Amino acid sequence: MVNDYITRYPGMIIPVGEQYNFKRHYAIWALQWDQDTSRFSQEELAEAKERIDAHIHRKERLQIDEPEEKKKAGIKPQTIGSEIPRRLRHDSASSFMN
Repeated sequence: MVNDYITRYPGMIIPVGEQYNFKRHYAIWALQWDQDTSRFSQEELAEAKERIDAHIHRKERLQIDEPEEKKKAGIKPQTIGSEIPRRLRHDSASSFMN
């Protein structure tokens, strides 16, 4: 299914001309969910751990650095998508009656 999607829509999942690395995907999955990793070589596991660490570091950097820069610039945090409209809350008696 993934290969079919890649041929239909080149560049959506991976850069054009590259092939999806299923072994790396499943190695990362096994490490994240604490599954059996005996079928992977040590090199594959090391590469998967590096990619996981890089992803975590990138997320931490975005979460730490971005708010400080926004505070200095006086930008308020985004609330789009994080608040439920008043009409859709459980405490509203007429949520879908209009």
